[in-house]
Amino acid sequence: MKALVTENPWLIPATLFMEVLPATVIIHGYWKTRQLKKQLQIERERTKQLQLEQLNQLRPGHHADDRPRPLAHHRPFHHDS
Repeated sequence: MKALVTENPWLIPATLFMEVLPATVIIHGYWKTRQLKKQLQIERERTKQLQLEQLNQLRPGHHADDRPRPLAHHRPFHHDS
């Protein structure tokens, strides 16, 4: 083994590179996936908030404090006898 390394000294850095490269790719992929999941979570929450705002704007039968408005203003009906 010693003769192989002395004849081919480039094998040491090449072997280390082959060992380190997969670990580097795995670590980078893990962090990138984690970052993208967080970004997706933020975007989903933003979309949910926008949908809630639009829903509140599109509810014309409700007051600003979300109380329903009456359909019509009725006066009490009295029979004249």
